[in-house]
Amino acid sequence: MPRVPEGARDFLLLLGVFALLLLAFCVRPREGSAGADPDRWVLGPRTQPDVVGGPPPASPAEAGAAVRPLPGGYRVVPGLAGGTVRGTCRLAAPVDLPRLPTFKDAAACGHTEHASERVVYDPTTLALAHCVVWIEGLAEGKEWPEAMRGKDRSALLDQKGCAYVPHVLAVRTRTGIRVRNSDRAEHNVRATIGGTTAFNLLQPALQSTEGKAELELRRPGIYTLACDIHPWMNGSIHAFETPYFAVTGPDGTFALDDVPEGTWTLVCWHEGMRETPQYGPTGITGYVYGMDVVRRVPVRVTAGEVTVADFVIEAP
Repeated sequence: MPRVPEGARDFLLLLGVFALLLLAFCVRPREGSAGADPDRWVLGPRTQPDVVGGPPPASPAEAGAAVRPLPGGYRVVPGLAGGTVRGTCRLAAPVDLPRLPTFKDAAACGHTEHASERVVYDPTTLALAHCVVWIEGLAEGKEWPEAMRGKDRSALLDQKGCAYVPHVLAVRTRTGIRVRNSDRAEHNVRATIGGTTAFNLLQPALQSTEGKAELELRRPGIYTLACDIHPWMNGSIHAFETPYFAVTGPDGTFALDDVPEGTWTLVCWHEGMRETPQYGPTGITGYVYGMDVVRRVPVRVTAGEVTVADFVIEAP
C-alpha cells in the first residue's frame, strides 16, 4: 500500500474535521423554525415545567394561550369541558369516644373538658366531617379558584377554645398561613410533615401573625399540627398542587367540578380516630393517635356528567 506523505495526511485530517463541523451546522434546527425545540438543545431546566409521565411542553408558538403552566407542574387548560365527581363520606357505625379533660388553662380555654375532634359526625345519618378527598395524578385541568390564584394568597388558622380552627385545613401549596391566637393562653403551633418539623411558632395570648411574614407551605402533603403546651390540641393542614380537592363538612358531602375526562384515582383520607392518653408523674403528657384511614377508588369521568363515589369509613 502506498504511503501517504505526512503533510497530505494532516491536510486530509483537517478537511475531515471541517466537513463534520459543516454537517452539524447544516442539520441543526434554526432558531424560530417550525418544529424547532430550543429547550432540547439546552442543558439544565426547561423554560416550561414538565410533568412526570406527561408529554414535553409545547413551544410558545404551538401553545399560545391554550395551556398555561404553573409552578409545581400543574397546567391550566382554559375552556376545559369536564365532569363532576361528588359523593358522601360516612361512618360505618356510631361511635362514642370519651370526652377529653382540659387539664391546663381551663379558664382561658373556656371549659374543663371537650368532645374528641378526631370523629365529628351526624348521629342520624353518620355523615362524617373532616374527610379530605382529592383526585390523584392529574397533570392539567381547570383554573384555580380566584382566592387561590394570587401570589399573596393566604389562609387563616385560629386557636380558639384551646383547639385549632379549622381542625382540618386544605390549601394550595405556597399559600401563606396566617396564625391567630384568640385565647387568653399562650400556644404554640408545631407542624410536621414526614417526621420533619416544617415550623414551630410560639404565640402569646391574643396575638396574630397577620400583617407579618406568613408561614408558607412549599411541600405538598399532610402537615400534622400539635401544641406542646396543651397536648390535646391537634389538627392538620393539607397542601395540594392541583385544585381538585375538598374537605367534607358536617353533612359529609364533597364535590369536585370540571374534572377532565378519563379514569382517575379518587382518594379519601381521614385522620386516625383513636386517641390514647400517655401518662407521666404529673398526669397526661400527650396523646397517641390511631393510623390514618386512606381509601382509593377508580372513577370514570365524562364531560357534562356527574360521577358519584361514596366512602364508608370504619368506626374505631
